[in-house]
Parts: sequence; C-alpha cells; structure tokens
Amino acid sequence: MNGDIEQFLRERLDHDEREIRRRWNRHGVTSEKFHGTPFDPTRALAEVGAKRQILAEVTSEAHYWCEDNWYACAAHVDCADEDRAGGSCDCGREERVTRKLRLLALPYADHPDYREEWRP
Repeated sequence: MNGDIEQFLRERLDHDEREIRRRWNRHGVTSEKFHGTPFDPTRALAEVGAKRQILAEVTSEAHYWCEDNWYACAAHVDCADEDRAGGSCDCGREERVTRKLRLLALPYADHPDYREEWRP
C-alpha cells in the first residue's frame, strides 16, 4: 500500500512544482512582490523541496536494530535471532511510515486520486 501513496505524493509534488513555475513565469510574478507571504514563489518551491526531503527520509526509515543485538527487528537484515530473522516487521516501522505518509497526503484529500483509506 505504501508504494501507492508514495507515488501519489511524488506526482502531487511534481504537479505543484510545475504549477508554481508555470504561473510564476506566465504572470511575471516576482518573488519581491510576494516576499514574506505564503504566495512567494520562492517560498512555495522551497516547501515542495522540503516535502520531497521529508518523503525521502520517511520512506528510507530503517527497522530498529541495536549494534549489540540486544534487539533487532525480525525484518532487519542484521537480525541475529535465527528464530525471527527474515520475518515480518515487529518494530512498528511499517505503522510509523504509513502514519507519516498519510499525514503528508492529507493536504491533497480533495484530489480525485486520493483514497479515503489514506485518511489518518
């Protein structure tokens, strides 16, 4: 499921960036005109960039693991517990990632491709 919401978010951010640039260029909007407001094109593009970084960080979050092997998620590649190694995630990573992705998608809830099942 997370693959679908990740793709949805990437598409929305790509669209947002295109629209900001298109409207900025078409209307000759300058950053100075809207400086310090939510409509500042520079600020809007920075927000898109920040959301992309958050998305990358969230989706690359690792499963829990301690170097001394006191605990390692069964899904972590270095899980030394032979009975659990290669098993399903038991550290909560999937739930944490899903919750964060749903929050990132919430501003796009009015988009036709948004799925109600993603609502936090």
